[in-house]
Amino acid sequence: MKSETTILKGIEQGRAKFAYDKVMEAKTQLKEKAPNYKQYAKKIPAMIKTNGLGATLVFMGSKAKDKNGNETAYGVLLNHIFEWLKKDSKPLYGDVANLESSTDLPGYVVSLASPQYRAMTLEVLAFVNWVRRFADGMIEGETSDGD
Repeated sequence: MKSETTILKGIEQGRAKFAYDKVMEAKTQLKEKAPNYKQYAKKIPAMIKTNGLGATLVFMGSKAKDKNGNETAYGVLLNHIFEWLKKDSKPLYGDVANLESSTDLPGYVVSLASPQYRAMTLEVLAFVNWVRRFADGMIEGETSDGD
């Protein structure tokens, strides 16, 4: 039987590996806008703690595309959160795996019962913490004007 420490270490390693891969993906996909991804990864935990997970996801969704319909750094980060929740879907916070896209996530989150909502909030905070760490170390440069 695995010890609790070993299980927790495995969970953290899974989050860290997924976050690392997603930061590398964002760096390539966003190119000169990658510093915006880094900045947003730093802001999201405070936004979640202040406004709640549902409101933060709605905000990110509203900023997911620019006026030309191109995906922004907020959109990329929202998709990364969605992909992690889908990959790591736990019965504790329902069946995220059945959601079609990140645009379905805010509505799903606000419909959760309070214990499920808290569990998902903690999971997103844990994941974004890894994203923030890797983005801070791997993405150079200052944020650009606009997204």
